[in-house]
Amino acid sequence: MSIEIRQLRYLCMVADEGNLTRAAARLRLSAPSVSQQIRQIERDLGCELFERTRTGMTLTPAGAALLPEARAVLAGVDRMRELARTARPRFTVGITVSTPVTLVRRLSEAARRAGAGLDFTTAEVPGHVRELRGRGIDLGLLVLPLAEETGELSSQVVHREPVGALMSPGNPLAGRSELRLADLDGQRLLWFRRTAAPGYHDDLLGHFQRRGWRPELRVADLHLAVVGAELAADEELVTVRPASTAPRAPGLVWRPLVDVPPMAIALFWHAERRESQLLETVAAAIRLPVSLACAS
Repeated sequence: MSIEIRQLRYLCMVADEGNLTRAAARLRLSAPSVSQQIRQIERDLGCELFERTRTGMTLTPAGAALLPEARAVLAGVDRMRELARTARPRFTVGITVSTPVTLVRRLSEAARRAGAGLDFTTAEVPGHVRELRGRGIDLGLLVLPLAEETGELSSQVVHREPVGALMSPGNPLAGRSELRLADLDGQRLLWFRRTAAPGYHDDLLGHFQRRGWRPELRVADLHLAVVGAELAADEELVTVRPASTAPRAPGLVWRPLVDVPPMAIALFWHAERRESQLLETVAAAIRLPVSLACAS
């Protein structure tokens, strides 16, 4: 005899409803499927648990005696699940509005496999660094390089992906398969506020200038809907975004910039946290080479 937890749930639901069809509807199953499982329990126990009539199902004396035991088993299982959930360590992770969705998913899955739970909070990079140093948050997925002091923080690069130019389909460069910064001469740059990620902001603009591209800047919100509206209205305006942006920007064209370094994101945590070994395990679990990161 092997009675399953789900069968006990079916038994209790039928007893509560007094009707097989209503019980099946609440369980989101077919009535024949629920009926079959109830019959299986009765065969395993060697007695009938319900009297079946044209109007419904009522418990037999044996069913009435066993119902409290079934409820107690289910309550115990629910308590076990709650204890397991609350016993897992939970970490708060700082992300930005431009953190790739695929990276957030990989981090969540790696944490789940390591027996940890995650909560996410969104802010600009400097705010996350302050919170990490003050232990207000546990982890931060932050784009490199950082301009802020990170002496007591540990980190590991977990994500790299190519960077390219995002533009309107009407932009003269949209027909190219790939671009160099020299090709962007004469294009204006839709750029993000320095406060969002000062280190990355300065590093990328410095790279553009060293390559001879000194565009006129138009500063705007990082939200992709705003970026899309700005680009659609101006065929001589581009923005520079990672490859993961392309699938989320319908109606726009993304072309790789072959002479711009890949964007790198690292997972940061406070080096003195007692869970630092677990955090290192999570960081290692989500690290992907650039080719895989872009395909995910």
